[in-house]
Amino acid sequence: MESMQYDRERKKLLDVNNVVRLVTQAPSTIYRKVNKDEFPKPRFKRPSYTRWRSDDIELYLQYLESEYADMKWSEYDLMITNYNRWLRFKEMKKKNPFLTVDKFNEKAETDE
Repeated sequence: MESMQYDRERKKLLDVNNVVRLVTQAPSTIYRKVNKDEFPKPRFKRPSYTRWRSDDIELYLQYLESEYADMKWSEYDLMITNYNRWLRFKEMKKKNPFLTVDKFNEKAETDE
């Protein structure tokens, strides 16, 4: 079971060559944009091992086409994260009308 989860997580990680193919930008451009907060930071960065999460790259491609493309990447990422949390809260609130924001946040913290 543990190895299956590990493999599933590995499939979600992209090296710089895969990222280059998806975003059609040179590696040097990607790293420069990371430093300027215009591109997602790699989730894993060690000598000879740099990986991005595929969902971060998918979100980046949406970001480029959005009306918010002039925002810093970290601001956009935080905005989307908060919006998604709000949607999850709304959905859970339908199932449990007594759910409070505090209880939702407690559950979200234990799930992470």
